[in-house]
Amino acid sequence: MENLLQPVFEPADFVPERGSAAFFRDAAGRGSPAALSNLGVLYARGEGGVEKDWAEALKCFREAAGKNYPAGVLNLGIFLLTGPLESRDEHEAEKILTVEAEKGSPAAQCALGLLYSGRLYPAAADQESSLEWLRKSSAQGFPEADYLLALDSLEGRGVREDRSTAFALMGRAASSGVVAAQYRIGIFFRDGTGTAADFRNAAKWLERAALRGSPEAAAGLGNLYETGRGVQRDNQQAVMWYKKAEKIDPALGGYFLARMYEEGRGVTKSFHEAMVRYEISAAAGYPDAAWRLGKIYEEGRGTVIDLEKACRYYRDAAEHGSPDAAYRMGQLSESDELGGRDPEKACYWYKAAAEIWRAESSGAEPFRPVRKKA
Repeated sequence: MENLLQPVFEPADFVPERGSAAFFRDAAGRGSPAALSNLGVLYARGEGGVEKDWAEALKCFREAAGKNYPAGVLNLGIFLLTGPLESRDEHEAEKILTVEAEKGSPAAQCALGLLYSGRLYPAAADQESSLEWLRKSSAQGFPEADYLLALDSLEGRGVREDRSTAFALMGRAASSGVVAAQYRIGIFFRDGTGTAADFRNAAKWLERAALRGSPEAAAGLGNLYETGRGVQRDNQQAVMWYKKAEKIDPALGGYFLARMYEEGRGVTKSFHEAMVRYEISAAAGYPDAAWRLGKIYEEGRGTVIDLEKACRYYRDAAEHGSPDAAYRMGQLSESDELGGRDPEKACYWYKAAAEIWRAESSGAEPFRPVRKKA
C-alpha cells in the first residue's frame, strides 16, 4: 500500500534524456523549484545516478515546497504519508494534503482517501471521509483512487461488499497502468473474483505487473507456470519468475524458489539452497516456510535429524497460521518422541489446527504463505 502513492516527476519539467541527478542538481542550484522536487524523486527512488537517500529526498521536497512550488508541496505531503517510517508524519501530511485536495488536486484527494481509510494509520480511520475523497479523485480520472475504491468494494469497507464492482474498478485501474491493480486483476481472473476464472487473462495481467517490478505478480506468474494454468507447464519458467520475485522480495520469492530446490523441479535438487531460503522466509514471517523447515529437520533431509529444531519451527509456524504444523505438534505431544506424552498440550495443538482449518474453509485466510502480523 505504501508503494501505491509515491512522489512523482512534474511532467512539464521532466525531460527523460536529462533525467539525471546532476542535471537537476545544477538546475536546482540556479533556483529551480521544479528541479528540486524532481531531484527529491530521484533520491526517493535511488535513480538518476544517486543512491536512495530518504533524508535528501525529504530535504529537497521541503525546499521545493518552501518555494510554494505545487508539485513540491504535493510530493512533500505524499512522502510524509507513505514514505519510510522514519520520515512519516501523518499529521503534517494531513494538513498539506487537505489544502491541496481542496484546491482540486486528484492526487491529494486520493492520498487523503488513503489516510482516512485506516490502511496505513488505523487511528486515522474515517470511512465516510475516505470514500468522499476517493470518489472525488476517481471522478477526475485518477486511477489509484479506483484501485482503493475497488479494495473497499472487495472488502466491504464503508460500502456493501460487491465483487463485481470491485472487478470493474480494479480493471479500470489496471488498464490505466497501476501496477498494484494489474497484479490484483490477475489474481481476480485466477480466482474468479467478480468474474469467471480465466487463467490466460490471469497470466497476461500478472506478467504485465511482474515486468514492472511487482514481486507478488512474479511469484504468482511463476506459480501458474509451475501448475500449468493458463500457460504451458514449465518448471524452468517458474524458476525464472520466482528468481525475479526473489531479487525484489527475498522472503516471498525465496519461499517459492526454495520449494523448487527442495523438490528438484526446474533446478538441481539442493536441500542447502532450499533451507537457506526457507530460513529467510520463516524469519520474515511465512508460516509455510517454517513448517517446511520443521519437516526437513524432523526427517533429516540434507541435514542431521534434529527434533528440537523441528519443533521450534513447527511451533513458530503453528502460532502464525499453519494448520499442518499445529496438527504435527499435536501428534508429537501425544507420542513419546519428545521424551514423554503430554495429552493436555496435544489437545491444545489439535484444537488450534481445527480452528485454523475452520477459518481457512470459511475464506478468512484465502492465501498462504501468509506473512505473520507484527
